[in-house]
Amino acid sequence: MSEEGRKIVGANLDYEERIALAQLVHQPGWRILVRLMAEACRNATEEVIRLKPTTPRYSEVLTGLQTTAHAMNKFSAEVLDSVKVHEQKAMRDLKERENPQLAHEPVNRFQMPMPMPKSPAEGQQQNQ
Repeated sequence: MSEEGRKIVGANLDYEERIALAQLVHQPGWRILVRLMAEACRNATEEVIRLKPTTPRYSEVLTGLQTTAHAMNKFSAEVLDSVKVHEQKAMRDLKERENPQLAHEPVNRFQMPMPMPKSPAEGQQQNQ
């Protein structure tokens, strides 16, 4: 999904905030946090599935559980997607600050491949 096509949480983060967020993603605990969020979403979804149709006020309880599961899944996806977008932007900004002339050079997306020498001596200049 493109950066423009998704809702970005924290769209107004400045450079330092994006760098701090990008650093957070590379901490060992980040994967654990993502796993905990996924587990919470899965548990909320499974509660909907486990609800028995014989439960009193079934439709009301079902609606409540579905609303909770939907909100948790949507929130988690928006946060994680937004973090990814901010991290990518932080890395682009960092590269641009380290090497500003790269930001203004046109990007050549196609380059002709170098021909491979047919023999080891073919690619060398002869000094005779």
